[in-house]
Order: sequence, then structure tokens, then C-alpha cells
Amino acid sequence: MFLLFDDKNIEEIDDWAFDNLPSEHFATFYVPEENTEFTVIDNTLYTKDVSRLIRYAPAQTESSFIIPDSVTEIGSSAFQNCRKLNEVVLPKG
Repeated sequence: MFLLFDDKNIEEIDDWAFDNLPSEHFATFYVPEENTEFTVIDNTLYTKDVSRLIRYAPAQTESSFIIPDSVTEIGSSAFQNCRKLNEVVLPKG
């Protein structure tokens, strides 16, 4: 299952926007390239400038995740219900 943000005009996504989704099947995001506020990299939702990690899709199968160096902020529920994720590597600084 993936979460589709089909509207290229979405401007805001709350940290808790995904809390009531069935996380065991939630593996990826889709955001149109034309959206000026958000992007998806490796099934993870970020602000367009990749300075804020909003949400890691909880049904991904990786046990480790490396946060890009450009990230300076992580959403408060970014890794909620990520049962297979054992390690998150933070960028320097």
C-alpha cells in the first residue's frame, strides 16, 4: 500500500497526519514532482528542500536508515510504528 498525495498544491502536512493509518501495509509515498512543498526519496516523505524529514513509511523492510545530510529537522512521529527499523543514522551536526 502507498499513500498518494495526488494534489500538486498541498502546502502543509501535520506531523500526526499518518497516525491512524494501518502501518503494517504502509510502505511508500507518492507526491507529484510539481508539488513545491514536498518530495519523496526512497519511500520517505521530506520537505521539498530535504531539510525536514516528515515521515518514514513504516512498512519498509530495511533494518537501517541513513538520514540525508541536508536534514536539520525530524518530525515528531517520523519513525512511529517502524517495527523492522533497528537503526537510524543521523547526519553530522
